[in-house]
Amino acid sequence: QNKTDDVLKQLEDMLPVKYGNSDQDAKLYAIVLDTSRSMQNFSRLVIAKQSAIQLLNLLDDDDYVMIVNFYGKFNVLQAPTKAENREDIIKLINGVEPYQGTVIGTALNKAGDMMIDMAFEEKQIMLISDGKSYTMEKDDPIEVVTKLREHGIITSTINTAAKGGENGALKDDSWLRLEAIAEAGGGSCFPITRESDLLDIMFSQIADELTDSIILGQTEVKVNRENDTVLNHV
Repeated sequence: QNKTDDVLKQLEDMLPVKYGNSDQDAKLYAIVLDTSRSMQNFSRLVIAKQSAIQLLNLLDDDDYVMIVNFYGKFNVLQAPTKAENREDIIKLINGVEPYQGTVIGTALNKAGDMMIDMAFEEKQIMLISDGKSYTMEKDDPIEVVTKLREHGIITSTINTAAKGGENGALKDDSWLRLEAIAEAGGGSCFPITRESDLLDIMFSQIADELTDSIILGQTEVKVNRENDTVLNHV
């Protein structure tokens, strides 16, 4: 109240305060979405679409996002674009329908090929799938994400078909497949055991992975005022 324009301008410059590292460079994020027939079971496709939309909402406006969906074929649903175009991208995500077939490796390979030569320091892929593959596909997902990791592209997975609950979920072959893809891709596997888990995982584990900088190796800490009281008990 009763502040000068100059003071108000300072406040405007400080806001909005962003979650995570607000000064980090824009990242490129690819969402690879399973729209095969098996995703019709137990609301898996609903969870997958919600996951993709929540991921989109976690990105900064200046980040870039692309969407690839797959079944027996793959489709570049959205070429790389700024995340600020959320409304249009969300319409595309909500509009996908399930079809026969599953080509996980081929879809990951397509997303990676589009990302490799793009000038971003940080590039990540999130595969959202139930991990079920009934197609003998030519591209092995493990080999694909291993190659992409060599190019600095990290792959994580969201398992939409995790069985069981907090008291010991049962890992089937599909779950193990998604874990193996994430491990080979240098990322993490996030199991969704029920629809209510989605927001908790999104705004804790995945949000941290998206927004935190990773420091590799040792770094020196220099203390200029060792006797300062702020360092008591440190």
